[in-house]
Formats: sequence, C-alpha cells, structure tokens
Amino acid sequence: MFKGLVIFSMCLLFLLYSFFPINLIELTLSILAAIILLSVINQVKVPQKMISLILLLSGISIYVLMNVHITDALQGLLRNLPLLSLLLLVPLLAIPMKISGYLESTYHYLSKWQNDSNKAFMGLTSLLSLLAPVLNMGSVRLVHEVARDVQFPTKLLGKSYFIGFSTAMLWSPYFASVALVLVSVNVRVTDYILVGLGYAVIQLGLGMLLFRFAKLENEVERIEAIPNATNNESLHRLNIVKLISMIVGMIVSLLVLESFTTLSMLVLVSLISLIIPILWWIGSKQKSRMKDAFQEYLLSISSKSQNEIVLFLSAGFFGSAIAYTSVARIIETTMGWASSVSLLFFIGLVVVIVSLFAMAGVHQIIIVPLLAMYAGTDVTGITPVALAVIFLMAWALSSILSPLNAINMLVSSLLGRSGFTTGMKWNGVYLFLLFVVGVLMAYSIQLLS
Repeated sequence: MFKGLVIFSMCLLFLLYSFFPINLIELTLSILAAIILLSVINQVKVPQKMISLILLLSGISIYVLMNVHITDALQGLLRNLPLLSLLLLVPLLAIPMKISGYLESTYHYLSKWQNDSNKAFMGLTSLLSLLAPVLNMGSVRLVHEVARDVQFPTKLLGKSYFIGFSTAMLWSPYFASVALVLVSVNVRVTDYILVGLGYAVIQLGLGMLLFRFAKLENEVERIEAIPNATNNESLHRLNIVKLISMIVGMIVSLLVLESFTTLSMLVLVSLISLIIPILWWIGSKQKSRMKDAFQEYLLSISSKSQNEIVLFLSAGFFGSAIAYTSVARIIETTMGWASSVSLLFFIGLVVVIVSLFAMAGVHQIIIVPLLAMYAGTDVTGITPVALAVIFLMAWALSSILSPLNAINMLVSSLLGRSGFTTGMKWNGVYLFLLFVVGVLMAYSIQLLS
C-alpha cells in the first residue's frame, strides 16, 4: 500500500503544481515521477517494457544529442502527467458508487433481463457506457462478474462490452482518450460534448440495431453466484436514478468549472474525482467502509496501474524529445499534405496509421498525440472539433481491432476467445459503421464551419 500512497501523492503534488507552478514543485514532481517510473518498470509485461525502454532510450539519446539540460529533460516526464493523474484519480469516484449500493442495483436489473436478450444487451451496453468513464477497463471486469453468472451468451457479451466501452471513448471527458485528444487539438469540453454525445448515441443505436439481426451462440458457462441483493424494486429504481444523476452531475460540474476558471480540463476532472469522494465521506455514516475502500484503491493503483504509469510517462518523455528534432516537421508536413488531397484521405491515413501501430502493440497514447499535435487547423485547414472526432474515432476503432490492445486482450481473456474473434469477427460491421459515422460527422462539422 505504501507504493500506492506514493503514486497518489504524486497526483496530489501535480494538482498543487497546477495552482502554484513554482520551480521547486516542478523539480520535485519530475524527480518523483522518475523514481516511480523506475520502481515499476520491471513489473510490466515484456512487450510493454520493451516499448517503454525504446521510448526512454530514444528520448535520452535525443536530449543528449541536442544538448538539452537535464532539468529540461526531466520535465519531459511531466508531459503526460495531467492525463496519468486523471486516469489514476477517476477510479476514486467508484468508492461512493459501491458504498451507496448503486452498483448492486445494476446487478438486480441484469438478472431480471436474463431471458430477454434485447433488454440484456441494451442494459449491459448502456451500463458500460456509463461506468467506463469512471472505472475504465474495471467497468468491464465489474459487469462481467455479474453477466457470466446470469448466463448471457458469450457473443452477446463480446458485442456489448466493446460497443458500450467504445462509446465512452467518444464522448466522456472523464475518459483518457477524450481528455488527451481534446487537449492535443485545443478543444474545450463545452465545444465538443454535444458532438461527442451525439456520436456515442448514434453508435449505441446502431449497435443495438445490429444486435437484433445477429445470430447468437447459445453457449453459456456458470461460474459463481451473484451476491445476495435486496428485491426492493423501488429502492433499485431510485439507485439507478441516483447513479445516472451522479454521472450527469459530474459532467455538468465540469462544464461549469471550465467556463468560469482558467484551469485545464484535465486538472478539473482530477479535482472533481478527488472532491466528490471527500464530500461523500464527510456526509457519510459509513466512514469505516469508505476508509477500507480507499485502502483497496491504493492497493489497486499500485498493483494494476503499472502499465499505464510506465507507458504514459515514457511516451510523454519521448514526445517532448521529438519536439527538439525535425521529426515534428515531417509529421506536420505529412498531415498538411494528406489534408490537401481530401478530408477522406486524411481520415483514412490517420485511421490506418493509428490502427497499424495498435496492431503492432504500440498504444494510442504514443501515436495519437504525435499526430494530433502537428495536425492543427493552421496546418490542415480542418476545424478543431472535426479533428477531435477523427482522432477519437481512430482511437476507438483501433482499440477494438487490435488483438494487442488492452481492452481487446481483457475481453478476449474473459470470454475465452481470440482477440480477432471478439474484435473483428463479432464487431466488424460495427467498426465499419463507426468509421462511416465518424467520416460523415467530420464532413458535416467541416462544412458547417
């Protein structure tokens, strides 16, 4: 738990630095990030470790060749720290959800829909799209703990997990992909949220329509029993309303704060993720349970977040180093040339590049910022909101497509199927529609602008 406390302290120090950007805090934060990176890099799997080491060594080589001062080089570790802090702090929001019984009520309704595949699919998919921004991939694990016992068909789960999870990647500023892309293309949440929600709702609707025409395999596997829950229907209904209200409240509070403060969206999301559990703890009569849940959270970020910590810090370090080279100019020129051919060609190139890197095991956190940062409106002539749609569509599509992507690997391992089967075979048509809708939205936004 000590390591989790150190990681949590790094996030708090980052928030302090956001309000008081003095050199001493920045240097302390850089050193702390370096220590944490070195302490966890040996705990990640070999492929991720190799990619991260290549990024770190390449970054160090560039800094040395360009005679960059060591303090400036260390600052490169802070490039993705706002995003990493968001990723590490947002799961705190799950504590009041669990303590209050909101999640238990979702179990109740999923059990009721066991014999109605359409309702089950709609419930699973909608639940994931709500929980994914808060729990990230933990939302898939949580829902699967219930779904596997309720005996839903495996193919139903494979479709609902990807569709529900991917829609969250398109709209929610509490999700890392949205947060990073919006910052990279310089778009405010208030300017994007309705577009992202529209995109997500369209994809949810299309996913449900596709499901109605799909032929499901009736293979089931009973593993464990669901924890006993109360059958008080009115209580469960009230808890679902409270859960939805909490999510809506989080989004509204973010929009309001962004409109009236100069803080970045990443900082605001991290602050909200920290403040809500604190306020809940103050007003709660179950302080001991919340204390236990917080200790579990510290254990979780120290044992389950190594990949994100290593990848985000090393990618930021490398990305900062790239700015000192001519590679940035090459990327900028390529993006400008692609957009001059046509918007469709530009979109296709972005999707192909991001997907190929994802298929090779390179996370989108590395490639998407490199492309997005040098594909600004002044270079491509494409409006920032349209760029956000394009890069988020590429991120979501490649996440499902690549068997080496974390969410694909998780779903395939939970369902006992290959990454190709769960991703491309079961969701290929959905991926095509995800691309088509993204293209149409980008064109529409560009024309209206």
